Amino acid sequence: MTPDGPVLHSELAALEFLVGNWRGQGRGSYPGSEPFEYEEELIFSHAGKPVLVYAMRTWLNPVGPVSHAENGFWRCRDHSRVDCVGAHATGHVEISSGSVDGRTVLLSSSSISAWPGAKDVVALGRRLQLDDGVLIDQIE
Repeated sequence: MTPDGPVLHSELAALEFLVGNWRGQGRGSYPGSEPFEYEEELIFSHAGKPVLVYAMRTWLNPVGPVSHAENGFWRCRDHSRVDCVGAHATGHVEISSGSVDGRTVLLSSSSISAWPGAKDVVALGRRLQLDDGVLIDQIE
């Protein structure tokens, strides 16, 4: 235990750069929508176990209600392989795998399930990169 909390589990060493609260501006679009701007917050935390706890929120208006949310867990295998399980407020549950190389994480979905009536989503991809103190989050 450290003064700031538990020691990061050794299996998460390659993902240590993600731990913290990240907030910034983003731009997005999806089929059938006009491009839009939003504010995003990503939080990666841990409790000493071999998983990171992940939370993401976005706002179209910084003083308005949350427009999207995700929660999940990330793990690292062999100091280079990353797995993620996440639940989206849209009613989707995603399992993704990928890699970490330096300060870049690449993930692609291997399974997506949804509750009845949710939009069809067949694949998700994510790239997180820490560049000069700025965490860049790209979702495809």
